[in-house]
Amino acid sequence: CETLRSMSAGFMLLAQLVRTGAIGAQAPGVYEKRVRSGREPPMLGFDPKCPGLVVRLCGRESNIISTSLRRMGRHIFPVFEEPHSKVSYLISQYSDGYRIPVFWSVRPDRYGYPHSWRGFPVSAECLIRTSTGKNILLLEADATNANDPLALGDQALDLNMDDASQAYRRIEEEMARNGPGIPFRTLKVYLGN
Repeated sequence: CETLRSMSAGFMLLAQLVRTGAIGAQAPGVYEKRVRSGREPPMLGFDPKCPGLVVRLCGRESNIISTSLRRMGRHIFPVFEEPHSKVSYLISQYSDGYRIPVFWSVRPDRYGYPHSWRGFPVSAECLIRTSTGKNILLLEADATNANDPLALGDQALDLNMDDASQAYRRIEEEMARNGPGIPFRTLKVYLGN
């Protein structure tokens, strides 16, 4: 009976080791999939010269995000509606082979849903510190129309004011509820045609 128990424990230990190895082997693939799908928060606190994060809501696409990424690097964190081929080249270019998260993804018309922002970055490193020592959460919405810059009306917009205001509210709530617990003010910018 003692021998049977020892053999059983040995096999269980071996099974756990094999399982741990399999999970460890799958982890890079799971992480890459999360980076590609925009469900991984950015790496923060890497550049002490320019702390903080600019969160930019981009809708389906953005005319200015490529310039912003080139100039600001990882200090800008775009939020796309289910990225597709028009923005996938930007993601592959700036994510260092899908190893570094560079954007967040929200399903269309789901900006007001709490699950859209679950896991979104809400730490002190997201806040921009002013020269007077105040903390600012900087939120931008890019409502420029990529197809027709002269188009008017809500139907012409990729990202409308309702979506932007819902996202602003949810991100502020996440920061207040799950953030670092320090006072901050929010600066909201709406970029339009």
